[in-house]
Amino acid sequence: MLGPLWLDPLTRAMWGQYNPLVLSQLDSLVNEDCYKPKIYRVPDPQSEVIAAGAYVEFGLEVQAGDLIYGLLIPPDPVTGLPPAFTFQLADLSTGHSLWDEPIPSVLISNYHPVVLDSLIAQMSCFWNLLNAVYPVVGSGLFRAQIQSTDAIGSAAQRIEVLIGALEVSACN
Repeated sequence: MLGPLWLDPLTRAMWGQYNPLVLSQLDSLVNEDCYKPKIYRVPDPQSEVIAAGAYVEFGLEVQAGDLIYGLLIPPDPVTGLPPAFTFQLADLSTGHSLWDEPIPSVLISNYHPVVLDSLIAQMSCFWNLLNAVYPVVGSGLFRAQIQSTDAIGSAAQRIEVLIGALEVSACN
C-alpha cells in the first residue's frame, strides 16, 4: 500500500534519490495503526511575528514515543523563498541538537513546482524529511531557537516552522 507522501509525483520522482529512500522508510509507519500524524508549530501563533535581527527561544513539548519525521517552512509565494532566519531544535532530554549549529531557513525549506510545465506557475512546499525518524524519549521537551537574519531596520517578519511527527496512539 502506498503512503500519502507518495502522492506528490515531483517529490517521489524528481529530486534525486533522497526523498524516495526516505519515503520508503516512512511507508510502513504511515500505515501503522499505532501512530497517527501530528503537526507541531514553532513559535505559537501569538509569537510568530519576529523583529529583524531578533533572537528568540521557544519551548516545545512532544509526547515521548513520538517519531519526528520532518520540518516544513511555508515560503513567500511571490519570491519562493522562506523568511530569512536561522533555526535549531535541541532535545533537552538527550542534549542532542538536530544540527551542529543553527542553519539558514533556506536549507530546510522545500519549495518546488507542482507540475513540470513552464506555462503553469503553481508552486508548493513539501516536508523537508529527516534522513531517519527522530524518536522522542525522556521528557519530550525541546528548545527551538530562531534568529531573524533580516537586516536591522527591516520590517518584522512572520516566521513559522512546522514539525511533523507520528504520534503514539492506541493500537487496533
